[in-house]
Amino acid sequence: MTEGYGQQRLADAAGYQNGGVGMVTRAVKRLLAVLAVLMLPPALGAQVVVGRVVDQRTGQGVATAMVRLVDRDGAYRSFVIADSAGTYRLALDEPGEYFLAAERIGYQPVRSPLLAISKPDGVYPIDLEVVAAPLGLPGLTITASQRAAGDRKIRLHIGMSPSALRMAPLTRADLAVHLDKARAIEDVLRWTNTPNITVRTSTEGPCFQWRFRQCIEVYLDGFHVNPEFVNSVPLDLVESLVIIGPSESITYESGAILLFTSGWFR
Repeated sequence: MTEGYGQQRLADAAGYQNGGVGMVTRAVKRLLAVLAVLMLPPALGAQVVVGRVVDQRTGQGVATAMVRLVDRDGAYRSFVIADSAGTYRLALDEPGEYFLAAERIGYQPVRSPLLAISKPDGVYPIDLEVVAAPLGLPGLTITASQRAAGDRKIRLHIGMSPSALRMAPLTRADLAVHLDKARAIEDVLRWTNTPNITVRTSTEGPCFQWRFRQCIEVYLDGFHVNPEFVNSVPLDLVESLVIIGPSESITYESGAILLFTSGWFR
C-alpha cells in the first residue's frame, strides 16, 4: 500500500462506527455522529456509508472532496463528490471488505482502515479527516512513472491508444489554462478547441453533442456521471480528459467524454 494511506487493517464497520474496534490511522482519528438529515433509510438490500470529509486542523468540512469506495484488491467500486459542507453519501450494492478514500487538491490523500461491511442493509456513519499538504505542494502531484502507468491503464480501458483518437487528450497542463475562469467541465469544452463537440444546456444538465447529433455521455474514472452532476466534478482533480467519438472505441461505441482523476494514476 502507498505510504501515507494508513495501515491496512480489517475491522467490522459497525464496531468501527462505535469506536470499539481497532486503532485509527493518524489521518482518520475519529468517527462522528452523522447529521440526522443524512440518516435516510437505505434501499432494500443495500448498505449506505455516510459522513463528512473534514480538515484535521480546523474541523471544517472540505467541499467537493472526492470519496471513493475501494475493494481490498484496489479496484474502485463507487465514488461520490462531497457537497459544500464536505458531506457525502455512498450506496453499496453488496456487503464486503472495503476502504474509504478521500482526496482533494491542497490536501494529502487519505484512506481508512479496511472495513468489513457485513450487514445486508444498514447505515454506516464514517467521517474522514484530511491533512493539508505542505505549503507549495498541491497534494496530488503525479510522477512521470505514475503518469506512464495511468496512460497504459487508459489504453487498456478504451481498447486503443489515446494518441490514435480524432482529438488529442487534454492533460492537466491543458486544463490549467482554464482553471482561473472555468468553473466546470462544460466551460472547458466550450473554450477548448473541440470542433466536433457542441455544448448545450438543459434542465437536466449539459449535453455534449457530437457533430450536432447525439449527446455523448460523461464518465469519471470509468463510472458514468449523470448529466445533473457533471458540473459538480472539481476541475482541479482532473488529470486527463479524453474525448471519444462514436465508433472510435469498442468500449464506448456511442462515444464518451472520459475524465480521469489523480487517483486513477496512482
